[in-house]
Amino acid sequence: KRQALADHGVTLAETVKTARAVPYGTSDRLDRALSDRPESPHQYMTARLALSPSGRRRSHELIAKLADEFDARGRMRLVAAYETVVGDRNELTDLWVLDRLGDLGYRAGGPNPLVEELRLVAPEESLEYVNPLPWSPLR
Repeated sequence: KRQALADHGVTLAETVKTARAVPYGTSDRLDRALSDRPESPHQYMTARLALSPSGRRRSHELIAKLADEFDARGRMRLVAAYETVVGDRNELTDLWVLDRLGDLGYRAGGPNPLVEELRLVAPEESLEYVNPLPWSPLR
């Protein structure tokens, strides 16, 4: 099967990581997301940030502030966050639940000074939108 896929230009890849929770990725945030049972499934977003070598601590502080600010606005909430400890040690991953879908287009900067400061210590970010499977506790 793998060869048949490769013959059609499709490749399979798997990434395995060992990670640990970061200080702002609290169990309270996760518990709140797990206890939320909306009528229709939520939309989630995974953000992976490539940190500058000295930017880990500052990125934790900034994302914690952003998570609190976003939560207060009711647009999106942090569910979980972790940093890679085996593999690319300069990678930070956040899982967010989107409570209100607005413009999902990428914006390099923006009016939020916290995001602008975050770009100094985490200059690269990739976003993936995630739909939970029917049996996921994060529906």
